Amino acid sequence: MTDLNIMATKIKDIIVTVEGIAAAYDHEPQSMTQLPAATLYFDGFSQSDSATRRKSVNWRWVIRLYIPLNSSDVTKPQMDIRYLLVNTIKQLRTDPSLGGSCLYHTVSDGDVFVNLDQPTAMMLAELSLLATTEEDF
Repeated sequence: MTDLNIMATKIKDIIVTVEGIAAAYDHEPQSMTQLPAATLYFDGFSQSDSATRRKSVNWRWVIRLYIPLNSSDVTKPQMDIRYLLVNTIKQLRTDPSLGGSCLYHTVSDGDVFVNLDQPTAMMLAELSLLATTEEDF
């Protein structure tokens, strides 16, 4: 059976190597002391029967990239989020099996938005990652 905590650690280990990310977490922390930061959130799973007695399982993860939004220069955070988003995807592609914790993974989609509802305004990117395994049930 898949160990999701190991998978989370493997994803974080990849993300922490992305140039420009000051801190990476394998969870959503209550606060972050270093920015730009990346967090990981487990978002559920879906499964289907395969041709054998196994189940194909897609584990859903959300990777969030946080960049502080400086009111004096709104251009830089927008350029930084693009850079971090593309480089995070590139870095994830260097390890298709997430250290052997899945058969393969893909970043299926993403969003970018601004969060003004906190003490430090942030620009965020959310990447949806699907990690596929086959399980005996």
